Amino acid sequence: MNLQNSYDRITVSLPHSMNLALDNLKGELHSTKSDIIKQAIEYFIQLQEEKKLQKAL
Repeated sequence: MNLQNSYDRITVSLPHSMNLALDNLKGELHSTKSDIIKQAIEYFIQLQEEKKLQKAL
């Protein structure tokens, strides 16, 4: 099984205002909520990795 192409379905709870903002953003970007959330998580993970590297120096 190729784990890179497999997906897990998760459930998250968001404040109503954040969900509305996400709805607006998906329309502006012509994207899906899932894709926007995936990009946000990828960005967050990258930032955390960069912080780890900076601390190690």
